[in-house]
Amino acid sequence: MKYYGNHNNILSMFSTILICKIQKICFYSKGYKLDGTIYLPDDYQPGEKRPAIIPNSGYQGFNEFYPRLFARNLTQAGYVCLGFDYRGFAKSEGDKGRVILDEQVEDIINAVSFLQAQSEVNPDQVGLLGWGMGGSNVVRVAAKDKRVKAVAALNGFFD
Repeated sequence: MKYYGNHNNILSMFSTILICKIQKICFYSKGYKLDGTIYLPDDYQPGEKRPAIIPNSGYQGFNEFYPRLFARNLTQAGYVCLGFDYRGFAKSEGDKGRVILDEQVEDIINAVSFLQAQSEVNPDQVGLLGWGMGGSNVVRVAAKDKRVKAVAALNGFFD
């Protein structure tokens, strides 16, 4: 694979990724402890209730990549974000490498519940963003869970 562009631009993108406040968290989905991160806008003030977005990775994606990248831009726009690793991935509990879409959908639904309970979040303004297989997952969640008020699927697939 050939890379086109300036490597310094990529390094600069990653070095500016932390212009938001970060809180490492965990929550549970069907008994599994899932590892995640809440990303707060840099200008967030205690007591505010902000709209929130849960960015989701695609196949074998990890919170530390796409969700983190999306959170950087979304927090600059004022959103609170929750990135997490599906069960069985990274530090989240579960059978390592197991990919069952219905289980990932459950994980996202439980992430919505967790996020809505956070004091920084307006529980009536939660949206989902998904990349690749995560795009398929967020569409499925939005169809099942009316608490989700907006959804965006990027580079997704369908059946």
